[in-house]
Amino acid sequence: MTLLQSGKIDLVINVPDSMDSQAVTDGFDLRRVAVDSATPLITDIKAATLTVQALHHKWTRERSGKEFWSYKSWQEYSEGL
Repeated sequence: MTLLQSGKIDLVINVPDSMDSQAVTDGFDLRRVAVDSATPLITDIKAATLTVQALHHKWTRERSGKEFWSYKSWQEYSEGL
C-alpha cells in the first residue's frame, strides 16, 4: 500500500481467487488505494492475461530492435504493395 501511495507501482492486477471475508477486505483496500493513487487497475483475469501478453510482445519486439507501434499514413503502407 505504501508503494502505491508513493507512486512506485505502475499497474495493479487484483483478481480474487477466493471469496472469504479477509480476501474481500484486503482486495477492497488494495483496489481503493490503487484508484485513489490513480494507478491503473485490472480486476478481470482475461483482461490481465491479455495485458501481460501484449506487454511481453511489446518488450520482445523492442528488444530485437523492431518498432512495436508506429503511425503511418495509408499511402505509406500501400507504397510497397
